[in-house]
Amino acid sequence: MERIYRVARRLTKVAYRIQGIGLGRLCEMIRTSVARSSRGKVILIEDFMGSLKFYCELSEHMGSQIFWRGTYSGGQLKVLERYLRPGATFLDVGANQGEFTVFGASLVGEHGRVIAFEPVSFIRDKLLRNIAANALSNVVVLPFALGAEQGDLPMYGVVSSFADGIENIGLPTLF
Repeated sequence: MERIYRVARRLTKVAYRIQGIGLGRLCEMIRTSVARSSRGKVILIEDFMGSLKFYCELSEHMGSQIFWRGTYSGGQLKVLERYLRPGATFLDVGANQGEFTVFGASLVGEHGRVIAFEPVSFIRDKLLRNIAANALSNVVVLPFALGAEQGDLPMYGVVSSFADGIENIGLPTLF
């Protein structure tokens, strides 16, 4: 089944970019159908933003988008690509699974540094897995949130589902 997903992925990554003829809707039908039927299925892609690796959970919102579209935050990643230079320091606040962390680390290179903040342990585990997959030695992960005042507050891990059945694990909150 994984082989079929990988072949379909090659097609959807291109089709999502074609505007005006309904291919995006078709791709969304494929993405959501696979998400509903593949709870817990994780696939390592090796072409994230070129040649980076990224673990994608197909039933989870961000992982699903990265697998089928190529990125979750494509426009923002292009901004990073424009401004981050080798040797720079990049802060990823609320690093989640590491889309910005991994890409930023590749841009700043071995002489640069990424400091990733992710306070939620089960999400931080996904971040650490993606850092390890790319053998990134220029990343420091801190298990904290950032705020205006110092202190300890509870984080509530909200796992919610969208109307299409896809889980979104990236919505922890203080409330």
